[in-house]
Amino acid sequence: MDSGTVLAGRYRLVQLIGRGGMGEVWRARDLELLRDVAIKILLGGHPDQQYLARFQREARVMARLQHPGITVVHDVGRQQDHLFIVMELLSGRNLGAILAEHPNGLPVGRVLALAIQAADALAAAHAGGVVHRDMKPTNLFVLPGDRLKICDFGIARDVEAASVTVGPDIFGTPAYMSPEQWNGAATDARSDLYSLGCVLYAMLAGRPPFPVGQPLPALMYQHLTAPPAPLRHSNRPVPDALDHLVLSLLAKNRDDRPATAGLVAATLRRIQVPTITVQPGVAPPVGVGPGSTLPPPPAADRRARGWPWYAAGLTAAVALGAYYLSGQAGHGTGTGTVTPGSSATASVDGRQSKGAIPTGTASPPAAAVAAAGTSSAIAIQGPNHSLVYYWQVAGATGWRHETVAGNNTTYSPPAITQISNSIVIAVQGPSHSLDYYWQQTGGAGWNAETVAGDNTTYSAPAVSQVGVITAIAAQGPGNSLEFYWQTTGATSWNPQVVAGAGTTYSPPSIGQLVSLDAIIAVQGPRNSLDFYWGTVGVPGWHPETVAGFGTTYSAPAVTQVGNSSAIAAEGRGHSLDYYWQPVATIGWNAQTVAGSGTTYSQPSIAQVGTSAAIAAEGLGGSLVFYPQAIGPWRPQTVAGHGATYSPPSIADVGGFPVITADGPSGSVFFYQGAASSATWNREQAAPPGSLG
Repeated sequence: MDSGTVLAGRYRLVQLIGRGGMGEVWRARDLELLRDVAIKILLGGHPDQQYLARFQREARVMARLQHPGITVVHDVGRQQDHLFIVMELLSGRNLGAILAEHPNGLPVGRVLALAIQAADALAAAHAGGVVHRDMKPTNLFVLPGDRLKICDFGIARDVEAASVTVGPDIFGTPAYMSPEQWNGAATDARSDLYSLGCVLYAMLAGRPPFPVGQPLPALMYQHLTAPPAPLRHSNRPVPDALDHLVLSLLAKNRDDRPATAGLVAATLRRIQVPTITVQPGVAPPVGVGPGSTLPPPPAADRRARGWPWYAAGLTAAVALGAYYLSGQAGHGTGTGTVTPGSSATASVDGRQSKGAIPTGTASPPAAAVAAAGTSSAIAIQGPNHSLVYYWQVAGATGWRHETVAGNNTTYSPPAITQISNSIVIAVQGPSHSLDYYWQQTGGAGWNAETVAGDNTTYSAPAVSQVGVITAIAAQGPGNSLEFYWQTTGATSWNPQVVAGAGTTYSPPSIGQLVSLDAIIAVQGPRNSLDFYWGTVGVPGWHPETVAGFGTTYSAPAVTQVGNSSAIAAEGRGHSLDYYWQPVATIGWNAQTVAGSGTTYSQPSIAQVGTSAAIAAEGLGGSLVFYPQAIGPWRPQTVAGHGATYSPPSIADVGGFPVITADGPSGSVFFYQGAASSATWNREQAAPPGSLG
């Protein structure tokens, strides 16, 4: 085709934008509507009737897709033996070109903003019965202001420089193709989600999950069998929840991936951009801010589930695409949050060596559960940073709730327990204070106390009963570990420094061992697992390394089981590990409760009856329960994929294990089981929108 050619008597070709193996892309002028458009012309001659019919049918489907994140198809036509597609003309750059300039990946905030738009657009396409089948950075177009549009729906034989036809009826871009595409199996919307996971990985790491440039059989083998390296094992400051989501999108079995693109978008919106503290004049680590403001959720249910249909993709049709003029895409705006109490070295996820700052990315349960006599009690951080308490009388069917503290009082997930005849809650308050609330069991109204003032507490605290003492552990300034205790009826708190600066890289967990011994577990420097024990009122704490560098990848959980200290932790490769030490002994015993790829957030541990019981967030946002038994641990799936959106919380209430977990749309669900049965009763304790 030549400049000046008029297609179908309406579209005058103006400038050649690009040329691929199957066609050309032109800037053109619509002579009827007097607007500039992009036209893709297929160069393959003499299309047969079946090819032509499929092309026209799929083009009509694409033209019906109306979404801000999907390129608009205006028209489709034929000029002699050449098919052509008329699309909106975009100004900006494709994501592939942007990533080429950022070999270490994009800032997390920008990745989240772009990924949410891509997932929203995919959700709209899937709802229209369309599967993309070639999600890759060059098919994601970034407009000024970091607005994103997906291009090239309905891939078939249209092959650009980075795409190949792998085999008969296998089409796609190898670095981003799903296992089912490699196998030549039927694709569905979850195939797009795998490819989206590859794109997310590339945006965060600067490269796809498996190396490009290697022979196709080797790349195929990796996509079919090899687990990608978790992003958290690199030096990238990637939030645990985002790492978890990317790995779930990259599941080999499509049934293990998130159910819908809408669910992916909702999960992305709940991920917080890590805060960062830096010494003045010190550059932030790679990948940290500035980041874009996250787009708002669509009006429909943000966590809708189900997959009532499958979309038929093209097998021998053309790629429908949006093509564009080169230009500089806008970068997102915003700044990192400066956290007080920093030390000399910057970090955003608590996984760097000495000097990193606390961020709370390895958060404790959003909804914490405890026994209140024979009743169940739940504390949550509510809307607008309020603190809300839910309880249910044993044998009842409904939940009651009350506001413990109003707006702008609560800045971390709360910790809750029973001390003597009172329910007590500890939280991080405004300006990094440590605040404490208590209420007599069955009473009315809450009493409030400030345990430690401004700039003392830098993650969610933990609270426990130690004898008749109320004991709190908190992460303090400069990654220190602080301990506070108060006798029943007292009005002041006694502080102790358990471990100094540069020792504590997760929210702590606290428990009791025998009479007045307090036990604390934390994630230490360079992903170690560290344990401290001390006698309340006696100066000095005894430190022990439970597991060395590179063993622990989220906040651990500690409790007493029988006469032993027991710890559950997320280990290397998303495993679930268990450690125990009998009282008055030296050295720790270790067990793998569940292997790699099973655990995706901080586990929770409790003694139920006489044994240890662990609750953990499993693959795909499932909720899994592990009761301790002689021999191997036997897991039970409490709730399936997409049920759990935060670390769970477990407690013994009346001899029964109870678990709370953050459910869809900011709800809270409560599960009660029995030691002799694998059946769990499920209730909604707090409706959607309850969690702040």
